[in-house]
Amino acid sequence: METTLKTIIHKDWITLLLVLSFLIVALSKFFYTQRFQGLFLFFGSDKYTTRSKEKRELHPFNILLSIHQISILSLFLFLWYTISLGKDYTQLPYLYIKIGIGYLIFEILKVFIDKIISYLLNIQGLMQVYLYRKVNFKNFLSILVLILCFFIVYSNFVTVQLLQISLWVIVGLYFISLAITISKYQDQILSLPSYFILYFCTLEIAPYYILYHIAT
Repeated sequence: METTLKTIIHKDWITLLLVLSFLIVALSKFFYTQRFQGLFLFFGSDKYTTRSKEKRELHPFNILLSIHQISILSLFLFLWYTISLGKDYTQLPYLYIKIGIGYLIFEILKVFIDKIISYLLNIQGLMQVYLYRKVNFKNFLSILVLILCFFIVYSNFVTVQLLQISLWVIVGLYFISLAITISKYQDQILSLPSYFILYFCTLEIAPYYILYHIAT
């Protein structure tokens, strides 16, 4: 019988990251079941959004899922970037760290600027609901991306074309969620059309457009 050598790819750090992300999601569901279920009611109900107690941004549930969101979306961007360039992503943990830090800084700055703009335009009430729904959809999306990352890392059927399609599907879902939110609050938005269009174009579309061109 002829023996063959099997190449073992070291994915320890990626496996650890995926397991920790999965544990964060499991803990969030275990300790904050109502809030977690509310993520999946996002499209059909305002119950989760309109509760005043649910709007505390520093609530442990929001902190847990924000950590998960940053880590797993950064991992997806890392996998998309390295595989698209034909690099061995298992040997580039420091690149993942750079992407994660960059994404974290981007999100913090964006939230900070969102708050300033809403204050200057005197639309804090509308923007609070809009931003809160947006954050919750990102948390929901990050759970789907976690499953996608498991498939990318441990499947033998991943291609660059599949990654490109996945990226555009994620972007498409994100903007669909924004469209749904806008439609739900169109009466308030139509009362301030110029302000909201200014905000949407400068702080929703432009930053991601710039990031895409930087990455490509």
